[in-house]
Amino acid sequence: MKFSNYIVMRLSILGLIVILTSCGKQIEPSTENSASPEVKTSASSEDENSAELESAYDPDYGFSFEFNSNEWNYAPVPVSILGEPVVVLTNGPQLPAIMVVFVRSQLDSEPVTDARMESLSEKLTGMAPAIGAKVISNEIQEVAGRKAVSLQISGPGTGVAIGAGPTPTTQHWYAFPRGQDLIVFQLTTASDKLDDSFESFQKMVESATIEDSRSQRENPIFENSDIGLSISYPSSPWVRGGYELGDFLVPGYCLRLWSAPSKNRTTDNGTTAYANRLAMFMQFPDKAYTPQELIDMSIPGLTQTGAKVVTNEIREIAGKQAMWLLVEGTSKSGANLTGQGDVPTRQLWVAIPRVHNGANHNIVVFLLNAPSEDYDECEKEFKGMLETLEIED
Repeated sequence: MKFSNYIVMRLSILGLIVILTSCGKQIEPSTENSASPEVKTSASSEDENSAELESAYDPDYGFSFEFNSNEWNYAPVPVSILGEPVVVLTNGPQLPAIMVVFVRSQLDSEPVTDARMESLSEKLTGMAPAIGAKVISNEIQEVAGRKAVSLQISGPGTGVAIGAGPTPTTQHWYAFPRGQDLIVFQLTTASDKLDDSFESFQKMVESATIEDSRSQRENPIFENSDIGLSISYPSSPWVRGGYELGDFLVPGYCLRLWSAPSKNRTTDNGTTAYANRLAMFMQFPDKAYTPQELIDMSIPGLTQTGAKVVTNEIREIAGKQAMWLLVEGTSKSGANLTGQGDVPTRQLWVAIPRVHNGANHNIVVFLLNAPSEDYDECEKEFKGMLETLEIED
């Protein structure tokens, strides 16, 4: 498992040229990115200090945890981390901390042994210098009935990310290895505000229930009534998350990330490459855009890497007008159109602008990357998903 400086929260400059302005704008609340949200309430709402416990649950990855919704709220903001972001919470604006739960996966499953824990601890320690941080503590602990690496690092940053700023910033990880997955709870905050957030963050982690393996669902579905969106997706060959994600960044608030094996590409060590990538995410501009405006803004950015436009259309999807923009260029693996490398790569953007609940401008985006030789089959499977898409105004 290769760690890099992609832990730093930042926006991707690749792809759709729409300014992401969710921070400080009017944005709609979101429940957890799960198919079946579960909410549990305890204590009395009459007491200002009472805990209103809400349960965040992911049915595919098979884990849940509780958080106090009087302190923390879902934050539909883009984050760039080392895997698929599953939950993003914030306790701002007075205590501006960001808590992200993400899952990073590897192709081969392995047991949680002392050797694996020690190796993970060393890798996480080695990650800190790459982002200009120093290690404050690094311990292997028993948390929520499982072994975890508890890592704290600190360095200059923005208060919600290490790097790109002068503010002393602290980040704490609880990393739980399991089979082929690494489930990470990550808190980032200004160093002088760490005490304000750490206790409630620790309670979240201690409340976690993590199953021994991923759930096997026959007909998985993403459904979120707060954002007015549902879609079914195949359980095979597509899988949640991805292997060797490298520089694949989602330029928006990630709802789902899937990967599928390439029929022709292999990794450097000869194993099957999961080079076919599909992301579903949202962007929150401060004004409404038409599909044609999105096309006009997106083409210059996508072609600056040398890619060529293959298809440039406005199509009706789920009863709404959508941008359908397909470009072809090159990459190192076929998993992300970068203009570097010699692998012919196709990238499809499907963007559906809307005004949800009469006030919130947002864009629902699907981003498909695939080696050109895999693309036709991937597009066929993707179109099958889109036939199940339901999206509200």
